[in-house]
Amino acid sequence: AVRVGLDKPMAMKMQLQSLLRGAGARPLTVMFPFVADESEFYDTRDILFDTRAKLRKLGYTMPEEMSVGAMLETPSLAYASDRFFADVDFLSVFDPTMTECDDSPYLLSDSNLDKYMNSLGQENL
Repeated sequence: AVRVGLDKPMAMKMQLQSLLRGAGARPLTVMFPFVADESEFYDTRDILFDTRAKLRKLGYTMPEEMSVGAMLETPSLAYASDRFFADVDFLSVFDPTMTECDDSPYLLSDSNLDKYMNSLGQENL
């Protein structure tokens, strides 16, 4: 969860440095996991941008294009401020009772998963 990184900022900075240096000049997409409060997103995003600026100052090639998103952990974050939804590039909704299927444009609850998988037929397994 993102809170672990915020509690241990040096560990988070090392992970972000690896992502940034690995991306080089290529576009980078980062999703912060299990965000429960919009301040967690902003704090983590600030660390990412600060880390990119410091690495650029040291002479590393950094991605100019970055998409920064969040996995919403709690339903209450759906009521976050309009500013949050304007600032986040993309969202993912976490729900342990849901499963995303590549062949399906929708999410299936666990109770419907067997029925869906059976409808695919043996040739698709």
